[in-house]
Amino acid sequence: MKEILFLHYGPGGNSGVEKFIFSDCPKVDFWDQPECFSKNDLILATQQKIHEVFSASDDINIVAHSYGCNLLFESLNPQQALRTNIILVSPISSISWGFINLAKKLLSDKNVSSADKHKLKHSIDLFENNLSRENFWTLFTNVTQIESFSSIYWHSRESQTLCENILKTTKPFRFNEWKTIVDETYSTQKIEKVHKFKKMTLVHGTQDPYLTPIEVFQWNQIMNNLEVVSWEAGHYPHLEQPILFKQLVTDFFKETLHPISAVSTTLC
Repeated sequence: MKEILFLHYGPGGNSGVEKFIFSDCPKVDFWDQPECFSKNDLILATQQKIHEVFSASDDINIVAHSYGCNLLFESLNPQQALRTNIILVSPISSISWGFINLAKKLLSDKNVSSADKHKLKHSIDLFENNLSRENFWTLFTNVTQIESFSSIYWHSRESQTLCENILKTTKPFRFNEWKTIVDETYSTQKIEKVHKFKKMTLVHGTQDPYLTPIEVFQWNQIMNNLEVVSWEAGHYPHLEQPILFKQLVTDFFKETLHPISAVSTTLC
């Protein structure tokens, strides 16, 4: 029986890399979010999945990564949240401000050319002076046109290479779906309040280009009984530190599982 639900990074993606890396974790349901071209459809699909999990247990256990954390917050009602134990991995309070953080980190990357840095600096200034949707997509375009931009998500080049090779064997990323939903939900407002959960831990990669130490502090203020775990990693700490992640999942959820599962020394 799968007793832990994993919500991956969001629209257009899948859990293919996690299924490969954590193939020895039979109790975790690495759910692939269905193709959806509206935020409401994606939330409805997530709510249906969560309802299925609740129908089998009084309390539920969820691990959410990146935008998967946003889906979690918007898919649960307050009563459900009180029955939910969660591990948040690299949560994003705002995609628009996340890209600002990413762009600023690229400015200090020695692999980025002076010309690209000049365009980045201009688009950052433009966006910070006028938080319009148009300026966000200009920033997004200038970031993603940099050849090495995807490397900024990772701290370990070895982990990046491994995961990118695995990714080639999984379903392709549906960029148009991601762009449609990001455009639909565009906002510069950061998350300021969430439901109260039964038990919570946040996993933070110390080199995450999206999640700065200031924002980790802000999450701690929003969720006042939050435990924060920091690892040497980028935006994918669970993939860069899989042994630490499996141990965390085991320790965090062990006491919440059914008795038959709890006698095992590991969930993975």
